[in-house]
Amino acid sequence: MQRTYDIVGFISKDLTEIRVDEAVYQTQEARYRFTIAHELSHAILHAEILKKADFENLEQWKAFVANGIGDADYARLEYQANFLAGLILVPEKPLKIEFGKAIKLAEDNGLDPFREIEATKQYVANYLKQEQRFNVGFLTMKIRIEKDSLFDLY
Repeated sequence: MQRTYDIVGFISKDLTEIRVDEAVYQTQEARYRFTIAHELSHAILHAEILKKADFENLEQWKAFVANGIGDADYARLEYQANFLAGLILVPEKPLKIEFGKAIKLAEDNGLDPFREIEATKQYVANYLKQEQRFNVGFLTMKIRIEKDSLFDLY
C-alpha cells in the first residue's frame, strides 16, 4: 500500500475493516499501533463523513481525498485523528507519571532541565517512547508531551 498509494493504512467506508501496509505491520510495531489507533480515531470522529464518501478501494479513496474533501478539510481530519490516536496510545495520567520518572533520570544523567531544555526534551521523549513504556514513535511522544504542556508544569 505504501509504495503504490503512499498510504500506510485506511479504514473501510463501512468502518468494519482497517488495512495496514504489510511492511509496516511486519517491521514497525510502533508505527503499526499508531496507524490502528489513527484509523480507529477516524471511525470515532468522522464516521458520518466516511459513510457518505464514495470509495470502495484505495484508488477510489485517493480520488475521494483529492477531489471530495479538499486539502484544508483533509488536513483537519488527519490532525484530529492523529491527536486522538496519541491520546489513546499515551493517556494523560500514565504519561504524567512516566514523565516525572524521565525528568528524574535526565537529572541523574547530568542534564539540567532548566538550562538544557532542548536536550532534556529529547532525552525525555526518547525515554518515554520506548517499548516498555508506551511503544510509540518519537514524534507521537513529543506531541503528547507538548499538548499536555508537561515542561510548562515542571
